[in-house]
Amino acid sequence: MTLTLNEIEAVIQELDRILVGGRLSGAFLEDDETLVLAVRRKSAEHFVLISARHHLARIHLTEHSPATGHERRRPAGSLADVLNHLAGAEIRRVKRWFEDRVVAMTFMLEGEKRTLLFECSGQHPNVFLLDPRGVILAILKPTRSRKRDLRPGLPYAQPLHRATDPMGSLRFLGSEGGLSAEIEAYYDGMVTGRPRRLVSVTPPERRKKPSRP
Repeated sequence: MTLTLNEIEAVIQELDRILVGGRLSGAFLEDDETLVLAVRRKSAEHFVLISARHHLARIHLTEHSPATGHERRRPAGSLADVLNHLAGAEIRRVKRWFEDRVVAMTFMLEGEKRTLLFECSGQHPNVFLLDPRGVILAILKPTRSRKRDLRPGLPYAQPLHRATDPMGSLRFLGSEGGLSAEIEAYYDGMVTGRPRRLVSVTPPERRKKPSRP
């Protein structure tokens, strides 16, 4: 399953703390549905994995450094290729948009803003790069949406409001290795067919208070 809203909020806090102030040094495709960003901050290089796989959508830091040289995939015109031309852009903020499953990463390069949007939904996850006017510059994969026209060159349209989307539980509590490490280990197991068993908990603010007698 994809990340819950509570898990998205938690990993956004980790990404914002570690990445803001850093600069994009590259972007690569791990496969047709997975984007990897390389970000350098304070002499350290961090890699961010954004997967738009059906029912396995997620975003987190990754310990797996992408391949080097010609093995780093960024086909001409792909989202990775367009992002690579933004090398040196500073990450200003990582936050959730529309109170929904949309993660926004804001970049600034020579006074120009670019926004990378990740729709972390279970059915139609995808990644978009927007210009300052909100026009789509590039997209990770062809959209499957029947209700929104999300082609490059057109204004981005936010996801349709859903009547209910529970915040969900927290399966990842952040061990010494960090929240991203737990997420990566879990989903690596899902992909290989050997998922880790996790105990889900309800965040304190979501727990129901006992009724008074």
